[in-house]
Amino acid sequence: MENDIILFMLIGAVSQLVDGMLGMGFGTISSSLLLTMGIHPRTSSSLIHTAEIFTSGTAALSHIKLKNVRKKTVAVLALYGSLGGLAGALLLTNVPTNWIKPFVAFYLLFLGISIIHKYFRLRKKGFQPFEIFPLRLVAQLLNKVRLRVPGGVKPLSKIQLGMLGITGGTLDAVGGGGWGAIVNTSLISKGQDPHKSIGSSCVAEFFVTLTTSIALFSLTESFWWQACLGLVLGGVIMAPISAILCKKISSHVFLLVIGVLVTLLSINTLVNLGIDWYFLRLT
Repeated sequence: MENDIILFMLIGAVSQLVDGMLGMGFGTISSSLLLTMGIHPRTSSSLIHTAEIFTSGTAALSHIKLKNVRKKTVAVLALYGSLGGLAGALLLTNVPTNWIKPFVAFYLLFLGISIIHKYFRLRKKGFQPFEIFPLRLVAQLLNKVRLRVPGGVKPLSKIQLGMLGITGGTLDAVGGGGWGAIVNTSLISKGQDPHKSIGSSCVAEFFVTLTTSIALFSLTESFWWQACLGLVLGGVIMAPISAILCKKISSHVFLLVIGVLVTLLSINTLVNLGIDWYFLRLT
């Protein structure tokens, strides 16, 4: 039991380090590590979302206190994001493991490659902390415009916000992370103020995380409390440290490191799944 808590404390600490440095990525990193360990996507998503209740709740309170939110944006994203979270939870519990694991691995691989791509784009124009995980395809499908920096563009309509919430909530539940990657990028690409966009997204994420956690908890026969406790403790301990390191280490370089890490972990998972599938065919 003690070894389990220590191991997951390390995972929580590493994930929070990334999140503290880049503003997002707790779910992406922890999901990649847990999947590499062979933990079922349903279990890992349940653990991550339960742990994120504490981290996202703290972030949400901070943004509300600073009046860094748009109430209408939060309401729409929270409602439809929660519906997406429920849909993702149902997919995780009803779709066979041999389908879910490759999907999650490919999804995380896509995120990793996107991060690396963003690094090389930022080398020419300087680091912009509000455009980190560039899911260009999602942004184009939802916004029907090219990804661009903020500047006088018409805000997303309620329908677009709803589609964005459902997409982000579903993929976040299935993959264990990615809400910030999808939602933040899409909001900012439509010209909304970066601070209010991220603040609104963080507040909405708390409700999406809470809904997803409750859904997965009710649909899962057992819950790994030691692992969840480890993730929470590791994240809480690393939070102030990551804030200090954020001022010392270049976020630009850190972006490349994380992109490579997520990509390699995803490739490792896909290779292992391929080997298992090959030997299964031989038996």
